[in-house]
Amino acid sequence: MSFDIAALRGAYPALAEQVHGRSLIYLDNAATAQMPLCVAQAVQGLELRRGNVHRGIHALSEECTQAYEDARATVANFLGASPDQIQFTSGTTDAVNRVADALAATLKPGDRIAVTRMEHHSNFVPWQQLCQKTGAEFCILPLTPQGDLDLEAAQELLSPGVKLVAAHSSNVLGTVNDIHALARLTHAAGGALFVDGAQGICHEPVDVAALDCDYYAFSGHKLGGPFGIGALFCRLPLPPARYGGGMVDQVLDLTTTFGPAPLMWEAGTPNVSGAVGLARALEFRRNLPEGWQDWEDGLLERLEQGLGELERVRILGRPRHRSGCLSFTVEGASPFDLAVLLDQLGIAVRSGHHCAQPLLRWLGVEYTL
Repeated sequence: MSFDIAALRGAYPALAEQVHGRSLIYLDNAATAQMPLCVAQAVQGLELRRGNVHRGIHALSEECTQAYEDARATVANFLGASPDQIQFTSGTTDAVNRVADALAATLKPGDRIAVTRMEHHSNFVPWQQLCQKTGAEFCILPLTPQGDLDLEAAQELLSPGVKLVAAHSSNVLGTVNDIHALARLTHAAGGALFVDGAQGICHEPVDVAALDCDYYAFSGHKLGGPFGIGALFCRLPLPPARYGGGMVDQVLDLTTTFGPAPLMWEAGTPNVSGAVGLARALEFRRNLPEGWQDWEDGLLERLEQGLGELERVRILGRPRHRSGCLSFTVEGASPFDLAVLLDQLGIAVRSGHHCAQPLLRWLGVEYTL
């Protein structure tokens, strides 16, 4: 370890708290991560001195507009994109729905949308419902017995006619998909690739150009940023999904013209403080001491090894590359009961289906830890 883990923990006020008389051990980051103090301070600083963005020419409005656009530039830099390719959203779910809404007018029977079996409901249900409304075919890409995406089967399923493929890193198995290989197959079939980066961005470096994806979405709260903020990278043109003030050029009686990207994507007063907090969370992560990813991978390896030595414990999946999380069951014990017992020890974990019911049915379980 090449850094001071105690000092790093000190950046998170929640980790100094106690739960049921025990020091908090927070292991529910796949759902929501704790916030570093510097992020909370950035949000508070914006809220205590604010003006509406892109509208006023007084000092506070201009300060907030600059802070908002600086935040967009930070997000773009973190992803290896340009600021005009970044729109702020309320989170990954909002981003998925924006792209789905934009595609609705272009889909027809005979077209296909494909997702992997391991997707979170937020990257599954919107595409499923879109296909039901448009008559397009909804296709689920299978997994190997180990819990990896079956790229050979995917190549057969992604025949010409596929319009979009949606995939990410699993919030249940921790599987990291080979996005670059999937992009190659998707583009060869004439489709676009949407990456749900809600989990992956927390544990892996992201370069949207290297991934060769067309859309990339993520949420702030899983990175230690505020609730209710996220971002969507768009390499392909995307029409507005929401309408209102702030995104227009000229409004005439019967027609309206819209501003350039990214303004055309953001109707109404945006979540400026959320964007500033998200940017600060990304800066915090970018400045983590060298070696943090090796440290995190080592913790996950230690966890998997230790659980594997316990009787009646079943670890779900053995993917080629696992990152960030894993799930397990204990024979004869309810995951909910175990989660309550762990909570009494100050240990926060998640129990349930993790918004991934199609995956858990394939695994033959209803709930996990």
